Amino acid sequence: MKSPQVFLIDHENNNRGLTDTNEALQLAESLELDLVLVSEGKEAPVAKILN
Repeated sequence: MKSPQVFLIDHENNNRGLTDTNEALQLAESLELDLVLVSEGKEAPVAKILN
């Protein structure tokens, strides 16, 4: 993922808002899940933590 930030939706479907991409990746990895790009936004893409 090239964007420095993403709008993050976590594994419990909570909107975490604008989050640093590295932080989102670390959260997904800590849960042993994947960070998936679901939509290209104008400001930042939307990413969701999924298994």
